[in-house]
Amino acid sequence: MREKQSELSTARTVGLSYAGLGAVFGFAASVITFIACWTYCITAYDFVLGVGFGWIPAALCAGIIGWSVFFLWGVRFFSSLSPVFLLRRRQQILTC
Repeated sequence: MREKQSELSTARTVGLSYAGLGAVFGFAASVITFIACWTYCITAYDFVLGVGFGWIPAALCAGIIGWSVFFLWGVRFFSSLSPVFLLRRRQQILTC
């Protein structure tokens, strides 16, 4: 029996991988941001107001950070790697 080939092209597969990793990183960043902002609200506005209403600004911050990381994680990752590759290339040129 012959198996059916995958219907996804390479570009589509890469796009799904990028979105999948973005979802994982975005969710992790939003959870960390939510906990940090809510903790700040509890310490800054006392326990009753911080617990009662602190989740509202914490949720807004977490949503903004989560969506930003979801879409822009690749830019940050590859921009942080580019100096490493440039330095390696420079060392290779200088040693030749």
